[in-house]
Amino acid sequence: HISLYRLTLFAYTKMYRDMARGGGERLPNEEQCRELFRMAHRYLLSHGYVLQSAQEYGKQGRTVRFWENTYDGYGPNLALGVSGFGYLGGYCYQNESRVEDYIRSVREGKLPVERMSRRITHPQLLERALAMGLRRGSVSKARFQQAFGEEIAVVFAGVIDRLTRRGLLRETPDAYELTEDGLFFQGDASVECMESVFRGVSPLKKKWCIGSHTMP
Repeated sequence: HISLYRLTLFAYTKMYRDMARGGGERLPNEEQCRELFRMAHRYLLSHGYVLQSAQEYGKQGRTVRFWENTYDGYGPNLALGVSGFGYLGGYCYQNESRVEDYIRSVREGKLPVERMSRRITHPQLLERALAMGLRRGSVSKARFQQAFGEEIAVVFAGVIDRLTRRGLLRETPDAYELTEDGLFFQGDASVECMESVFRGVSPLKKKWCIGSHTMP
């Protein structure tokens, strides 16, 4: 299994401090990162790997089921363990983020849940299916319609148009797929799908929410 992620440099790390003082290697800029991703993406696909999730690749015939189970987008997702994210009965939740708190809750016979969303609405349920599908690189038109009785092209006409014009999405006979740039900017594509959640929210706050798994 191979993951392709852009390095995020946090201020509390030694590497950040070294670079702030003018020492060490400089990080590549965004265009260089995109080119590096394209090269790695094409290399892996041509050498027996398959895309399992945006920027996640598995060897053909030896892939794991984690991605298809975790980012299903249609059914429940039971999360176990510290900081795990789950979805049950119309509610998204996250388990305790500290090991000590998680163990204590379990020993006391309590659910080790740290935070939980409000019950999601029907439009948000559709947005969840699209965003989670794009997290894996594509969304099946037939499966979406079978699950909700509605067509993606109708429900998300504006989203599809914006992502297509930005070069992040393309349509095939059976699905909507992220392009290479769409895979690189997958987070931006998923945010675009969540119209009801992020309506009126600034781009900076959107990035903060996605990074911290917090809704505005």
